[in-house]
Amino acid sequence: MRVTVLGAGTMGCGIAHVAAFAGHDVSLRDVEEDIVSDGIEGIADTLDESVEQDAIVREAADAALDRITGTTDLERAVAGADVLIEAVPEDLELKRRVLGDAEAFLDADALIASNIPSIPVTAIASALDSPERFCGLHFFNPVHRMALVEVVTGERTGERTRERAVSFVEGID
Repeated sequence: MRVTVLGAGTMGCGIAHVAAFAGHDVSLRDVEEDIVSDGIEGIADTLDESVEQDAIVREAADAALDRITGTTDLERAVAGADVLIEAVPEDLELKRRVLGDAEAFLDADALIASNIPSIPVTAIASALDSPERFCGLHFFNPVHRMALVEVVTGERTGERTRERAVSFVEGID
């Protein structure tokens, strides 16, 4: 499965980390190259710490890191994604803009999600052409240590979307 994470801050990098560790190919995208490279470096450091603590083996850490590609190009990041997770700052208009722009490059059956601790799913979904394939995935920090992820539906979230989101989350546990 190919996962795109939009936003290379703390939460976006945590989500990219767990998705890659679960065996998914991950595209991590942010607006500046330095943010992307710093994010990937942070993921590498976290994986190294887990190896040092004997929580994981070196081969697993290296394999996870090899599955992550960083970019600033939205179209490249999103093309071919099965799952898109937006993890930009908590600003409704920013989330709506980023997801609306990304949707134009997504395959019609891609799952679209937002890491949303406080903004209603329905408010974000209203910016999408296909709100039925959108849901919230509320990851908790630090993502690689917190096995809890809330799947949050909105007024127009489809049942298939909810099922796919639950399946995805169960697969990264």
